[in-house]
Amino acid sequence: TNQLAPALAGVERNTGAKPDKVVADAGYKSGPNLRLLEEAKVDGYLPETEERSIGKLKRAYPDLYGKEAFAYDRERDCYTCPAGQTLSPKTRYKHKTKYSGGVATVYRPPSGVCLACQHLSRCTKTRAKTGRAISRDDYEEERLRMRQKLGTDEGKAIYGERKCIVEPTIGQLKMVGGIARLLLRGLLGAKIEWKWSTTAHNLLKISRLVAAGTVKPVWAT
Repeated sequence: TNQLAPALAGVERNTGAKPDKVVADAGYKSGPNLRLLEEAKVDGYLPETEERSIGKLKRAYPDLYGKEAFAYDRERDCYTCPAGQTLSPKTRYKHKTKYSGGVATVYRPPSGVCLACQHLSRCTKTRAKTGRAISRDDYEEERLRMRQKLGTDEGKAIYGERKCIVEPTIGQLKMVGGIARLLLRGLLGAKIEWKWSTTAHNLLKISRLVAAGTVKPVWAT
């Protein structure tokens, strides 16, 4: 997840311009990356889950109210639950996943309120006085905008192009080109071997396009 910024910088350094769009898998979904793309004015498509689940709400308890049922008030820094109760910030904690980490705030209602609520069975499984909890970090709004964009037909179509652009190339290099592992040692050796492999791959693609008549070589004009 910390490779997105260097990748963007590399594209700009090599081409002289930032990319218009960036499509990446869930490994790049961290909050700082989402904010980076927005601040750089790059149209990004970074899902929270695997491709088949894009646009779907995956929850541990689908029969309970999801986070989207709680309205956030930025000015008051609080949530309002479906029953109209206010959830205020109570604690902050550090969280860490395989790809990212950060600090989040936990919002809860007044002690004991949830136990007397008629929505209890549809809201939470806890029967403690602390009641329902909602967590929020500093990148919640960026995450929501990304989720909404990927949920559209256009967003799904754009993200779907990733497997047509990236995955076949990696597969062909590994399975057809036999590049299951690099043979030369050191960073310089790896760069040399990778450049020769990708050059051969690109020449193969060009030759197929020429043979199909899709591309006409300069020397044939």
